[in-house]
Amino acid sequence: MSFKRFLNDKLLTISLLLFGLFTIEICLLICPVGVFIKIYIPIIILGFYGLGIGIEYLTKKRFYKKC
Repeated sequence: MSFKRFLNDKLLTISLLLFGLFTIEICLLICPVGVFIKIYIPIIILGFYGLGIGIEYLTKKRFYKKC
């Protein structure tokens, strides 16, 4: 399984994540919070999601190589 095909399968999930991030950013723009928090929250969300996608890809890649 190639990484490009794996990302293509996850396209809907990634789109929903980006929509959620934009929604959170719009809400944070309305609220009086610091700039650091406005930057920190999306970076943490994207980092954890990216880590999860990477781990899922590696486990699926190992599984498909065994078969």
